[in-house]
Amino acid sequence: MKAIAKILVAGTALLAMASCSRIAQFTTYPFVVMEKTGSVSVKESDGQFIIPVTTYNNDGKSGTVSFEVKDISGSMGTAYTVEPANGVLNFTGSSTQNIVVNIIDKSGTFTGNQSFSISLTGTTGELTLGNAYNIGFTIVDNDIPVDWAYVSGTWTAYDFGAESDTYEIEITKLDEDTLELYNLWAGKETIKGKITFNEEDNSAEIWFEGQQVVYTHSTYGPVGIFGLTADGKLDKEHNYAVRATVTAAGISIGPWIELILTGQYANYSFDDGGITTLSK
Repeated sequence: MKAIAKILVAGTALLAMASCSRIAQFTTYPFVVMEKTGSVSVKESDGQFIIPVTTYNNDGKSGTVSFEVKDISGSMGTAYTVEPANGVLNFTGSSTQNIVVNIIDKSGTFTGNQSFSISLTGTTGELTLGNAYNIGFTIVDNDIPVDWAYVSGTWTAYDFGAESDTYEIEITKLDEDTLELYNLWAGKETIKGKITFNEEDNSAEIWFEGQQVVYTHSTYGPVGIFGLTADGKLDKEHNYAVRATVTAAGISIGPWIELILTGQYANYSFDDGGITTLSK
């Protein structure tokens, strides 16, 4: 029995040694990805947008990658072009090639925003597509007409340049020169303004009468808007009215400040005021 036990122990030791001598084997496969994906907005005056496409684990090998442009708004050739025009990238080894989007500047002509997407669609050689292979574009028209259709609707507000504090504002047309603005300073109140359009400059100007309530504080009561001059003083010349300028780039309100309207803290402010910007 002792001899059998010794033989079994020896066999187990040999098996353990054989197991320890095994080396893990890893196989890598050549693949390709877009280095920029998701959704991108560019201005019509931006010129070019480069999309790097990179192959990995492709050392010493050749292959091609094809891509497709989906022309959503039908503006390829008039608002943009894409290179290479044949939609094929050639690779040797692990390297990077670029898809180039040439944006055609149509400034001065209203065309509306243009949309398209670019997707990697196929490969040759040993390359396979990775999981990053699609990008969507919007070319933003600099020449959106400033009219009621543009001014009315929902805007995103950035108070006094603090982009972390954002909220939605709703602008509604009342008549040919009067509008309502809801939720300035996220106060859930409505104020009125008078608007004048300037077709030649593609702009407009709004004046909001001063001291309108934009917020009601639970302790201090109603808080009103007061226009400021460029040097930060109360704009008594315009009866504290707040001026807003409207262009194709958005709406700029102010400079303005909010002051408590009644009680022992009347004319106290919660901050130093500034510009509120609106964008769509």
